[in-house]
Parts: sequence; structure tokens; C-alpha cells
Amino acid sequence: ARIARLTKWQAELSSEAAALKEDLAIWENRLAPLGVAPRNPWESELPLLARATAMRAAVSDAEELARDFVESEAAALVLFAENSTLQSVRQVNQELADASGDLVAQLAVLARDWGR
Repeated sequence: ARIARLTKWQAELSSEAAALKEDLAIWENRLAPLGVAPRNPWESELPLLARATAMRAAVSDAEELARDFVESEAAALVLFAENSTLQSVRQVNQELADASGDLVAQLAVLARDWGR
């Protein structure tokens, strides 16, 4: 019975670690156009439990990094818009405000014209 429980737990942890690795890759792809890189733990060298823990922390850190980036850039854009007559800046500010509470949508707004 104990071996069965441990085997089940190992399978659950492996599945969670794989899902977290995919989540981190998604965050990396969302942030890459903005030149922001979340930390990516070298998880393959870690034992399974430590790997899952490291991946959980990395995904959480990536989300926090994205949130901080959006807040910082939104504040900078508001200041820029106050001193600018550019309609495009006001439009981006409005789009960010419309996407308030949706971090992924806010990142998409910023990434759309980031390279220009």
C-alpha cells in the first residue's frame, strides 16, 4: 500500500512539474518581446520534489515580474502622455486601463508596439 501511494505521489509530482515547466515557457514567451526574462531554474538536475518546488517558485516569480513590469511601464506612459500631444500614447494608456486586472492582456498591449 505504501509503495502504491508513493508511486501515485511521484506521478502527480512529475505531472505537476511538467505543467509548471509549460507555464513558465508561456510566461517566457509573453515577456520575451518586451526584453524581460524570468529566472529559469535548471530543474533537470534537481530531485523531483525540489524540481516541482523550484518550478512553482519560478512561475510565481515570472507572474510577479510581469505585474511589476506592467505597473512600471503604465506609470511611465501616464507621465509621458501628460507631457505629450501624441494620440497614440493616450490610446495605449486607454487600452491598458481597459485591460486592467488582466495581466496577459496588458502585456499584449505593451508588446504590440514595443519594438517601434
